[in-house]
Amino acid sequence: MNTTTARRNAAAVLGIVGSLTIILAAFTSSGASDTSLTVVDNKVDLVGRVTSAVATQEWSAAEAVTTGSMTVTLSTGRVMNIVSGSLVGGNGEIPVCNPLTPADTCVLLADMLGDAVVWFAFVKADAAAPDARTTLPGLVDMRDNGDIGVLPNGWQVPLATPVKRTCDSTPTLSLRDFINRYEGNKSLTIVSLETQSVVEVVCLES
Repeated sequence: MNTTTARRNAAAVLGIVGSLTIILAAFTSSGASDTSLTVVDNKVDLVGRVTSAVATQEWSAAEAVTTGSMTVTLSTGRVMNIVSGSLVGGNGEIPVCNPLTPADTCVLLADMLGDAVVWFAFVKADAAAPDARTTLPGLVDMRDNGDIGVLPNGWQVPLATPVKRTCDSTPTLSLRDFINRYEGNKSLTIVSLETQSVVEVVCLES
């Protein structure tokens, strides 16, 4: 093989490697984009009180994805396995609840794909009715023709039909009217653990 041919073959190999690198980078970038969209979407389709939680020694949910795994049992008897690499929801101003702490009564919110946990977060159950409900900040928007409510941190929660509106000071004409007047820190959102949906919104008197 002469020098010219060897150089051409080397260039061809480098070209193939470069092309594969570009394709892999594009695929990785696409995957990262898809993951980002999943995190931003934050749809909640499961809400349940945690009765027990057992985690591996390396368990951590301090980052965007989990390290280690956790097995969670809900009050309904359903057992959830949160595997390493599961997406962790950003609670925002909602206090994080630790299901491994005996004193905490936690509610699991999760986006499910079959039996797999895609995205999850732990929040505190209501002290007065831990098996019945959890209280979250006021809605800031509603979507999908009134089927979905949006919380300040971007979580999307199912809405019951109808959602009770409780406000003594000023009656509201609709849930949209309520959100426009009392969004975010001006109201509270009550999620029923039985129906796994928002059943009531309560304005905070100024």
